[in-house]
Amino acid sequence: MVKLVAEIGINHQGKFSKIKELIDGICEAKVKFIKFQYRRNAKNFFTNTLEMGSTLIKDELKNLFISDKDYIKAFQYAKKLNLKIGVSFFRTEDVKYLTKKFRFDFIKIPSAEALNFELIKTAMKNSKQIMLSLGGANWNDINLLKKKIKFRKNDVIFYCISNYPTAIDAVNFNYLKSLKKIFNCYIGYSSHDRYWEVSLGSISVGVDYIERHICIKKDQQGLDISSSSSIQEFKRLNEILTYQQWYKNVKVSDKVANQGEIQNLKDLGSGYYYKSNYKKGDTITSNKLTIMSPCRGVKAGTFNNFGKKLKRDVIAGFPLLTDDFNSEKYKKDLNKEINKLSNFNIGLPIRFSDMYLIMKQFNLPFFEFHMSFEDVLLTKNLKKNFWKQLKSSNAGYSVHLPDYISSTKLIDPLANKNSVTYIKSLKIINQCMLFAQEVEDKTSKSCPIVGSFSNLHVSKESTYFRLAELIEKLSKNEGGIVPQFLPKRAWYFGGAVELDLFCNVIDKKYYANFPFGICLDTAHLIMACNSVKGNLKSWFRNLLQYASHLHLADATGVDAEGINFGEGELDLKFLKSNKNNIRYIIEQWEGHLYNFKGFKNAITYLEKEL
Repeated sequence: MVKLVAEIGINHQGKFSKIKELIDGICEAKVKFIKFQYRRNAKNFFTNTLEMGSTLIKDELKNLFISDKDYIKAFQYAKKLNLKIGVSFFRTEDVKYLTKKFRFDFIKIPSAEALNFELIKTAMKNSKQIMLSLGGANWNDINLLKKKIKFRKNDVIFYCISNYPTAIDAVNFNYLKSLKKIFNCYIGYSSHDRYWEVSLGSISVGVDYIERHICIKKDQQGLDISSSSSIQEFKRLNEILTYQQWYKNVKVSDKVANQGEIQNLKDLGSGYYYKSNYKKGDTITSNKLTIMSPCRGVKAGTFNNFGKKLKRDVIAGFPLLTDDFNSEKYKKDLNKEINKLSNFNIGLPIRFSDMYLIMKQFNLPFFEFHMSFEDVLLTKNLKKNFWKQLKSSNAGYSVHLPDYISSTKLIDPLANKNSVTYIKSLKIINQCMLFAQEVEDKTSKSCPIVGSFSNLHVSKESTYFRLAELIEKLSKNEGGIVPQFLPKRAWYFGGAVELDLFCNVIDKKYYANFPFGICLDTAHLIMACNSVKGNLKSWFRNLLQYASHLHLADATGVDAEGINFGEGELDLKFLKSNKNNIRYIIEQWEGHLYNFKGFKNAITYLEKEL
């Protein structure tokens, strides 16, 4: 794994308080290596006969002079915080002097002294690790260094461009490959780039260390500021560098698409759809199909069954499925399996477009309306037949709020009250509330509303408090509004978004404040628990006490949801002691497709395991 070295250099502005602030910032960024620059007796460090450029450096160093007393205080403070401490030395006598006062973890030889062999040898005698930068060194210099100095395996040779800042076209990380062959030690990149992101390119050639200057603010004055990064930038850089996925050896044959990729390919891709209703035995030709997006069945251009006969009836506007040409492997109904699960309140998700077909095939006690923001509009104009169907089913219902209020915004009832997000979020929630109330009125059963509330406002404590207060205020139905437990990494807008709410067992003290409990999603639970390497059994036991509703799905790792039951980490033993307590909605991803194959597989699996 790449190790990041934060160099304070002269960005302390000559004040110990600033050094301390920078050290704290380095710890906040979780960086382990800190480096100082040292010039003993800076007033006599330079000759008086200097040209303009050197005079600027001389004046800067004099103005930012730090006493040995403050240096030692800084070293001791950094040591208490368990940082690896190093210093750049420019003089042999300075190494001898300062190493008597403090024991350093490493010593740095700056580019300007890269061929100062006396300095290098003295540093090696006084430290188990030295780091050396090769800024400005040519091929002859590098070969001479190789001949003169025998570097140890623990030492580090840095590729470096000694411009402040470095032009992006001056950097060529292929040099690192050559350095790896020449020196039998660690290889690093000393970054003077204007943008910290440039240094990430060194990962691809197997760099071991990255060194970069750190500053408190990018708008402060100083010769090094243009090639420095703020504490927040360092935090981001270190987060990326310490992500272990970069360093795993993965074969191309092991490449697996994650759920976000699969969903994006379906949403952006095209597939075949039936132009009309067709009966079992009808022959399907290309003129009976149309190509549309998104792809929910067979991908456009991949169908090879033209001229074959259907094995089941199909409906206009439905996607063409390979199973349409295969004999049905399932019984016409799963009543036997469903009856065996009668000790559990098992239900399925439905949408207005497929609810009649699902309810006809699955005689279950519960169903959950999964809403898009477009579906919410449909609840205003539901026909009598809809309500007749609901009432005759004798089932109970719940409503799942849409995650999105538009193609670019997540639902967020805690947003600024003057914002479009707030207005639309409240409008959607209130309309779902009216729908839930009417469902309760028609069925005489409670109809909870499940919602994902993922946006953090100011702090966790204030966000949870405000949300609990708002839910109590908005809930006019018997079942109330039930916030859903979420994964740490959510697939929002086709990408991975890191969340901070409802994704950790340590927040359970806040969950107790929600008047209608929470919805515990088992797939989200698995992924959130794995993200912090928690104990799944303990998490489930601790969170179940706050759950009034449960989404049942399998998952593995930190982002692999949507997998089939039995292929992930869900242990159904957790559920066996909770019969009849809460509703279990089976959230098998894409279970509604392929003639409900996913739902059928899930019910069959649950019947065997429970």
